[in-house]
Amino acid sequence: MTMDTTYDLITADNIIPAIQNYYNWSELYRQAPTFTTFNNLGMLQVEATPTGGKGKGNYRVDFNKLTGMKTKYLLAADILDTAGDIDLKNCLTRGTSTIDTSTGFTLLNITARVGLGLRFVGTATKGGTSVPINALFRITVVTSAANWTVELLQSNLEDVGGADAYDAIDAASYCYITDVAEFGGEAPTADDMSTTQDYNYLQMYDVAYGKNMVAMSQNAKYNNANSENALAVQTRLFNSINTDIWFGLLNAAGNGPISGGDYGTMGGMWGMLGLEDTSANTDPSSIVAQVDTGTDIDFDTLEEALSARTYGSDNLLCFGSRKMSSKLAQAARLVNETVRTETVKFPRCSIQKRIIHVGDVTLNFISDDTLLNHPVFNDGTNTAGQGLMMVAFDAKKAGLFYHQNEKLGLMTPKTEPVLNSRNKRVDEYHMLSALTCGVWDKAAHFAYGITGS
Repeated sequence: MTMDTTYDLITADNIIPAIQNYYNWSELYRQAPTFTTFNNLGMLQVEATPTGGKGKGNYRVDFNKLTGMKTKYLLAADILDTAGDIDLKNCLTRGTSTIDTSTGFTLLNITARVGLGLRFVGTATKGGTSVPINALFRITVVTSAANWTVELLQSNLEDVGGADAYDAIDAASYCYITDVAEFGGEAPTADDMSTTQDYNYLQMYDVAYGKNMVAMSQNAKYNNANSENALAVQTRLFNSINTDIWFGLLNAAGNGPISGGDYGTMGGMWGMLGLEDTSANTDPSSIVAQVDTGTDIDFDTLEEALSARTYGSDNLLCFGSRKMSSKLAQAARLVNETVRTETVKFPRCSIQKRIIHVGDVTLNFISDDTLLNHPVFNDGTNTAGQGLMMVAFDAKKAGLFYHQNEKLGLMTPKTEPVLNSRNKRVDEYHMLSALTCGVWDKAAHFAYGITGS
């Protein structure tokens, strides 16, 4: 029923559920926009019976940490010939060299094999003098993972005297991976994308409502159905999940169940993306992140930072505080970049987003005021000011994983009655869910902030 006045509320002894009946469902988005967005975009399901078992449903969820096959390498050290000199001259006679790349670069998700091509673009040094090079080698013998015999197929130095006796291909040159297959040859060794797994732990949420309401109602006309209270409790639960999705950490001791405690906690974006100090993560799949100095966003600097992200979609889902949303919009308008506002309608809520093009990347910015009070976000040099940061996700490489429980089914947030074993004049309910979040191909995502000073 609907009650319109305070008098009606008081005389009906029905204040608690009647006020809850006025609850505005649009506030759900305001309280937990990140969780609501990901929940509406679609969910991934985790099977009920994990391999090996991790304890009563609270177990680890594994997903591939794919980084792609890296085909361009910046040499971190000189490439030396381990058996003499590097031949950059004799293309017609297939001059051979033996190189060790262990300190220069390491192949990522690509197998060193006969027929693999290495194109070096940069400089080579002989007698202390460096010259520009563009040379293609073909691997003919694989001695070890980083020690190969190569033959020269192309070189810009093929007509240069003495070019068959270079000391090194210099650091800061590039190596591009290609193939030089042999007609009629055998199938090459497979290039595999198998990488170590990223993982997160399931966390179960269980919040009750309806307890102790008999005393509050003074045994009067209290409505024991409590259906209106569910709205407030649901938002409280979603807000809890939203906070954990963002601020959860990955502790060295693990987030999973232990002996005597069959419960675990999920790692959030701060833990999985290492936002506290992104420079500490040297994994090739680490997130692209930057924190600039200043009180406002420099749009050109932002575009340069975003262009450093060379992997993943160019249509990103971006979250930040309203403070950061306004900073981004102001920076865009200063360079005459259009700022559009659109509303996306889901069944029970509408989500407002700002659309801003930054170079060839589209940011769909959604405000989440949880990020007004975020933990430390540092790129190794600068620390973002409070509320002055954002994280942009490739939505195809991030999502929620819900537990498929054998007894409870798919554990999306749901309400269940607590059966009364005692003679009580109150209905008790609990709202429960079990899920975790995942972010893979981390180089596809982007984090940005300003110091505010």
